[in-house]
Amino acid sequence: MCIRDSYLYTLFHRVLRIIPSYLMAILLFWKITPIFGNGPSWQVYVDGNNQTCSQGWWRDLTFSTNFEYSGDGGCMPQGWYLTVDMQIFLSAPILVGIYLATISSIVYSSWLSYKYKWGSLAYLKPWTRAPAYLIGILAAIFYNELKSSKDNVSKLTKFVRESRIAQLVISVSGIMLMGWIIYGVEPAVKNPHAFSNLFNALYTSLSRPLFTIGLLLTLLPSLLGGGRTLKNILGNSFMSAIAKLTFAFYLLHWIFLNWKTYTARSSFFFTHRDVFIDTISTCCLALPLAIFVHLFVEIPFGNIEQKFFAQRRSKEN
Repeated sequence: MCIRDSYLYTLFHRVLRIIPSYLMAILLFWKITPIFGNGPSWQVYVDGNNQTCSQGWWRDLTFSTNFEYSGDGGCMPQGWYLTVDMQIFLSAPILVGIYLATISSIVYSSWLSYKYKWGSLAYLKPWTRAPAYLIGILAAIFYNELKSSKDNVSKLTKFVRESRIAQLVISVSGIMLMGWIIYGVEPAVKNPHAFSNLFNALYTSLSRPLFTIGLLLTLLPSLLGGGRTLKNILGNSFMSAIAKLTFAFYLLHWIFLNWKTYTARSSFFFTHRDVFIDTISTCCLALPLAIFVHLFVEIPFGNIEQKFFAQRRSKEN
């Protein structure tokens, strides 16, 4: 299979993987959800959904929601991530200078944040979201070279695989980096002016790339053949089953969050306890629907894809 065919196959696979479930989620979000709610704010929510979905559903399915000037051009708000992900994926083959593209994107994000306080100009755009994605591409290239190399690089792989101390230091460094990204700016929650505008701009542009690096460091020992504990946790049958449902969870959880918000008859008080309870309840509510979408949408279309390419390969042979 040539590079062009490989790329087209991967693109076809991604589209077939995303669109059916995405379309089902839009249908549930737009047409089915309004039947099951009531409350003082519910009709406002339903009317708003009808307007945005009737005007912008096609933007979701064409992955173009973030080119609406208002920044809210689609039906499903959480769809911005799929839009950015697909746009960067389509651009990845022509991003020959990945290092330059990553640095340029970080610099541009810093400038936007410093001058315009981030906002919709940057939050939904692929050119400001690209660094974390591009770092992932670089990590995949590095990992592939590391696995296939027979020179001195393989010694690093062997060292990390055999040294428990090295594994611990690498993983803990990654966890600490991610922890700082999340909790290091806690003073800003209580006082928005706790940090300078320059620090805010740098944090805005670097936090996600650094979080990605922290995640890579955490997983690196397992990827290189060590880190058995983490590998056993992530590789057990329960986690494998959950992994198959994550995409459907991502698409559907917003329905239940909105249902809770717009059917409420009292004010909200956000505490760690309430957020934890809301998270558990949302997962429990979304789980049956996620299983339904996975069994009756994702798996059937996945089988169609496999049969299509199996027949194609048999004809070529």
